[in-house]
Amino acid sequence: MGEQRIVRGRRLVRTASPQGRLYWLPEGQEQASVSDSIRLLAAEGWSRAEISRATGVRYQYVRNVLEHDAASLPEQTGTASPVAAPEDGPAPERGIAPAATIAEVLRRARSEIAALAGLPETAVRLQIHIEDQQIDNEII
Repeated sequence: MGEQRIVRGRRLVRTASPQGRLYWLPEGQEQASVSDSIRLLAAEGWSRAEISRATGVRYQYVRNVLEHDAASLPEQTGTASPVAAPEDGPAPERGIAPAATIAEVLRRARSEIAALAGLPETAVRLQIHIEDQQIDNEII
């Protein structure tokens, strides 16, 4: 096993990037990209400066990774998640939502997926199959 150290209770392992640069990455993340390791540490509550110092990655690179991720997220509007069914009351028997509810969920999901992928909504097609029925947002 390679050289190791512990920072903030997290074991870091000395790892070479594909370009041959040496970084300290979280144990178990040696095969992950440097950017993914930055995201992992940020999700654990590490500050940009802590990530930069602990990993040996330049602060500006850490900032760019986290800022790009933040800019890529859809704006939070306080609405339900795009795949959550609206609260229109209880679903019919067997837990299957009415076709109109499913269609609305598909419309919202299609819109969000297109936005995340940077594509027009017309480039995204979603289908859902329930038993012998097909509900397709292209025909809704």
